[in-house]
Amino acid sequence: DKIVLARCAYYFRLVGLDLGSLSTRVFAGATLEAGNAYQWDDPVTFDSLRLGGAAFVGAHTAIGPIYLAYGYTEPGRNRVYFSVGQIF
Repeated sequence: DKIVLARCAYYFRLVGLDLGSLSTRVFAGATLEAGNAYQWDDPVTFDSLRLGGAAFVGAHTAIGPIYLAYGYTEPGRNRVYFSVGQIF
């Protein structure tokens, strides 16, 4: 019935990295996140939040944005994400 999410993200351009005509900008970054889904009458407490984060690299290319990320979430779940292009 309700979802709580807080996210803090930071990314920066990798200035010295040149991929030639493949890419115009390359960047890297990380996120820290906390959230959960609750029934409407359930209290939201810090102890009930699930914590997680991710580290990523990406580039703006001729075929759209490309990024590769590694994410970790409590309790011990991790994933690797790869995305090309964007959803219209």
